[in-house]
Amino acid sequence: MLGPTLSRFMGDLGLVPTGGRWGSIPRLQAQLRKLFACRVYCTFDDRRSSLTAALEVASEYQLWWDPKDPDQATLWQSSVTLGEAFFKQIIDHPVPIDKAALRALKRSPLALDLYVWMTHRFSYLDRATVIPWAALGAQVGADYAERRFFKRKAAAALARVLTVYPEARFEVSERGLLLRPSPTHVGTLPAARRS
Repeated sequence: MLGPTLSRFMGDLGLVPTGGRWGSIPRLQAQLRKLFACRVYCTFDDRRSSLTAALEVASEYQLWWDPKDPDQATLWQSSVTLGEAFFKQIIDHPVPIDKAALRALKRSPLALDLYVWMTHRFSYLDRATVIPWAALGAQVGADYAERRFFKRKAAAALARVLTVYPEARFEVSERGLLLRPSPTHVGTLPAARRS
């Protein structure tokens, strides 16, 4: 379930509902339709093997939101049924992220990508590892003509990530991003505060 009203759902995402052709409501609805209709392809190639997996994000979705009246409750709840393989991957390999961090980073797609990528990577990192700039750019979908431009943008985005994820242990170097084992972002509260 996505919530009883469009306003409530957008509020959970830290968005202000605005109408009109260029408002946040039509843009969000268009992005949700694209997301729910897409397939994610994961590929791995080396000299000895090639692997590909196609994950359907949603097998079904229903959006019952009236863009002209975002506070109106509808007779039916909007819902999304995740694709079976996609759902299994999420359940088998969960990496929780903090919605407050997503809201804080929402104006920087690169910072968002790096935050999600980093908390995932820290979920299994067991030793210090350098990720070369070219490899990092490929993982977050960056398409810069020169590596130095990506490195500069990534360093600025990583500084923003550190403001919401201070437990992340990393260093920016000429070779790439040096990651040191760190806790995933969610679940790092002291035990006394978890209850």
